[in-house]
Amino acid sequence: MKKIIYSALLFGSIYFISCGNQNEVKNESITKTENTPDSSFVVINQKIKNDITNPSLYIERAELYASRQDVPSAIADVERAIRLDSLKPEYYILKADYLLFQKKIAEVKEVLNTSLRLNPNNAETNLKLAEVSMFLRDNKQALEYINHVLKADIYNSQAYYMKGIIFMENRDTLKAISSLQTAVEQNPDYYDAYIQLGLLFAIKKNPLAKQYYLNALKIKPNSIEAMYNIGMYCQENNLLNEAIEYYNQILMIDSKNALANFNLGYLHLVQLHLLPEAVKYFSKAIEARSNYYEAYYNRGYAYELMKDWLNAETNYRQALSIQPDYTLAAEGLSRVLEKK
Repeated sequence: MKKIIYSALLFGSIYFISCGNQNEVKNESITKTENTPDSSFVVINQKIKNDITNPSLYIERAELYASRQDVPSAIADVERAIRLDSLKPEYYILKADYLLFQKKIAEVKEVLNTSLRLNPNNAETNLKLAEVSMFLRDNKQALEYINHVLKADIYNSQAYYMKGIIFMENRDTLKAISSLQTAVEQNPDYYDAYIQLGLLFAIKKNPLAKQYYLNALKIKPNSIEAMYNIGMYCQENNLLNEAIEYYNQILMIDSKNALANFNLGYLHLVQLHLLPEAVKYFSKAIEARSNYYEAYYNRGYAYELMKDWLNAETNYRQALSIQPDYTLAAEGLSRVLEKK
């Protein structure tokens, strides 16, 4: 039986990545920024020269180094800040983030435990230790840190969010939903929590999934993740016009988005039976991701339905060159070779 592949990948992974707190220093801050002007360093170096004992200036320069992917220099500046003011938990957390980026887990725990000794009830430090424990798949330890925070602050939305993620990983859906709903009750602008709730309800094909994604989209109106998840929910629940609408919204922001183009190709191939349009979208997906063997297969199948045996063969062969054990492409190639 011929099969067509569509992309069911949800941007909002149910696995824990970061806590999502607006005030938290995240590992995402360590991203390479090309062509950062040298004048940025000139300015901050002059500030430090004029106020050499100001720890916040070293933190500012550390973040600049991190943006340039120079993590060792960033860590060195955070350490200078800590020597000047050893009582700021946020400095230790920032250092821990940079060390985590380097996958130096033992050092991360040492830094955070130092911070915890200085202030055992600091919520940020406890939640960062919970994050590290989750990274190490020690969810029991993570829950201990989280519950310690909630004993002091029953309104901490980040703590409820993290509990929700742990329950998701433990496949306890009811507790996960309860914790995530509590997170958004405490913080109605908690984008990540809405995304996770959408994912949980989408699995059940519950219409609330779409509403949670829409809530996330209100918070981040240009979120490709939220748009894609809405499109996927609509696609999987036969709301085709809405699915197409949201995929097209993605393309207005990112015309080369591989997943949106791929799924538009799938819908035009399978649901609308507009084969030339399907080929166009699969081609755009391939332009965006040259090793997208599923797109080559689907484009090959579209050509096969159009009785364009040569192009069908070419695409099936290309899919197999990328993924040699791809059974669907091998079967498609056998079909068209028989018809040539």
